[in-house]
Formats: sequence, structure tokens, C-alpha cells
Amino acid sequence: MPSAVVKLLHFSCYIPIDTAAAAYTIVYMKTISLNVSDPTYRLFQEESERRDRPTAELIREAMEDYVRLRFTDRLSLADLKPISLGKPLAPIDWSEDVFEEMLP
Repeated sequence: MPSAVVKLLHFSCYIPIDTAAAAYTIVYMKTISLNVSDPTYRLFQEESERRDRPTAELIREAMEDYVRLRFTDRLSLADLKPISLGKPLAPIDWSEDVFEEMLP
């Protein structure tokens, strides 16, 4: 995988990064203003200190997770095709309540 070396603006160190990720960051990042409650922001600040990462980075990740979970098409269980797992490992006792619930 190709990588590039980028100098961090506020630090005097160099880090290898994925070129595609760098291009995405440079080209597709949009600066926004966001109003959040004080308790929520405080939680992000505490977590960022614990992880030694910027608060904005954690908020960006949270937004990306939200998009992935809420905005993408996901399969429903009804869309999945049944598969055979073979024969039963033990004899089936049809008198048990569990099996009655599974029958149509």
C-alpha cells in the first residue's frame, strides 16, 4: 500500500500515512460549527484525554459511525436466505415448548 510522509503542523515529527486516506482528509474535510450540550462535550474531552487524541477527531469518528450505522442500507433478517446446518445432534423431543414456538 503506498504511503506518504506528512509533517504535522504543530509538531516536529513525521508520520507515515496512507496516501488515499490523506487525499480523502485533504479534499473532503469540511469545517463546521456544531452546538453540543456541555455534558456531552465534556465526555468527549475526557475520552480524548484518556486516549491522548484530539476531541475533534473523536467527534469526527462518532459522526462517521453514525453515518455508517444509520444512513447505509442494511440487510434485514427477512432478506437473508436460510442455510442448512445438517441433521440434529440429538433426537428432537417435539413435546418441549421451545419447538412449539418455532413451528409455523
